[in-house]
Amino acid sequence: MSADSPSRVRAILDELEIRPEKRLGQNFLCDGNWIRKAVESLPSELPVVEVGPGIGALTEATLDRGHEVWAVEVDARLCRYLSEKFSDRPFHLLEADAVSQPLGDFPETNSSFALLSNLPFAITSPWLDSLLKPERSLPDFVALILQKEGMDRTMARPGEKTYGPTAIRMTLAYEFQTSFNVPRSAFHPQPTIESRFGTWVRQECPRLLSGAAVTLLRQFFGQRRKMIRQGMKQWLEAEEAERWTEALTQNNLAPTARAEEIPPKLWWKLLEG
Repeated sequence: MSADSPSRVRAILDELEIRPEKRLGQNFLCDGNWIRKAVESLPSELPVVEVGPGIGALTEATLDRGHEVWAVEVDARLCRYLSEKFSDRPFHLLEADAVSQPLGDFPETNSSFALLSNLPFAITSPWLDSLLKPERSLPDFVALILQKEGMDRTMARPGEKTYGPTAIRMTLAYEFQTSFNVPRSAFHPQPTIESRFGTWVRQECPRLLSGAAVTLLRQFFGQRRKMIRQGMKQWLEAEEAERWTEALTQNNLAPTARAEEIPPKLWWKLLEG
């Protein structure tokens, strides 16, 4: 049975004796129209990594479109169901926490792949943090369904309230393509917050901040209401602070600016030299 309507999703969950768990962010996509839109955004023929396949609504549509799928799912009950349902399809499943295994067991020697996920809100930032590391292979194309707050954090621009490390790191690695609202009625159970679907294409030369740079970036945004010069005095050596001042001046900013005013490319220059 395809999980492409609320009644079918409820029937599958009843058969499995599963009640969606809020702590796991289990709001299953159950609208065939939105499933189709998400899957049709994927580049043809690329293998696909799916994070949190749930009961396989996106998985089945992706397989039907001719993609090979590598999935990572933390719920053991759903893993048993998915393994049986797709046993005769080009489907590979790892039972694991996606934060620690953001690409599941996808063979990262493959040069090109896409990523698809109806991502639980609670793991949006830590999952992206795990994905956007210099040692990690990056998907060529990313398609995510996120709760609105998570999407806002990912797409925010300098000066906006939600602008911070997540938006900066995503912007340094990816070019944003499209975004549209997904109604609450497209999920079971219905979430209390609106969701959005977005797509990104990897930049030709993605910039990935080192662990030390990410730590320093978070320190500055931890004091986002303060002038950046206060953090410079606190965390930078004198010579490094002088370099930062020069870089800010060249970009028509001063050490009196706040972290949220600095655009991603300038943050890269400051943090990675």
